[in-house]
Amino acid sequence: LESCLSLVTSAPGQVAQRLEGATDDVADIIKQIRDYVFDLRTHQLLGRDLRQGLVELAQELRASTLMQVQVVSDDAAREASERLSETQASNLFLVAREALTNILKHARASAATVSLAACDGTLRLTVRDDGIGFDPGAGLSASGHGLRNIAERAKQLGGRLNVASQPSAGTEISLEVPLAQEARLG
Repeated sequence: LESCLSLVTSAPGQVAQRLEGATDDVADIIKQIRDYVFDLRTHQLLGRDLRQGLVELAQELRASTLMQVQVVSDDAAREASERLSETQASNLFLVAREALTNILKHARASAATVSLAACDGTLRLTVRDDGIGFDPGAGLSASGHGLRNIAERAKQLGGRLNVASQPSAGTEISLEVPLAQEARLG
């Protein structure tokens, strides 16, 4: 930008090119800083239940990206999420966070929904986007670590993971985990 000052009268065309480059660089830096700050957020729920953590995560994403993120849960899921063990809640939160991070990095989505539903002794976490989709057969082996991390957490939780996607049709990641006996009551 300083070099543009000396060129403003003698070479206005060069100034325009340099300013365009500087604008792109600043936009990239802002995105990197937002990503960095998002990654600094603690991985723990810090005393909040899973639903509360997901709502706060969605608020952070709406504030720092152009993507609309909403959290949906029914009454049974709210009650069940309050009764999860700390390990279960933390792992489910990290699955949602990983899925949303993948959406931001790869999906080119404008909206995502995180939903919780409890039924028949299980809690289902679903993350759905309206992005470009992908071939899930190639996704677990050819992509980065995101889907592998999610699959490993699903296994640790004794859960069942389903990844549904196709090109140009968005993606849905659904994880069903068994609730502890005391979480089933109510």
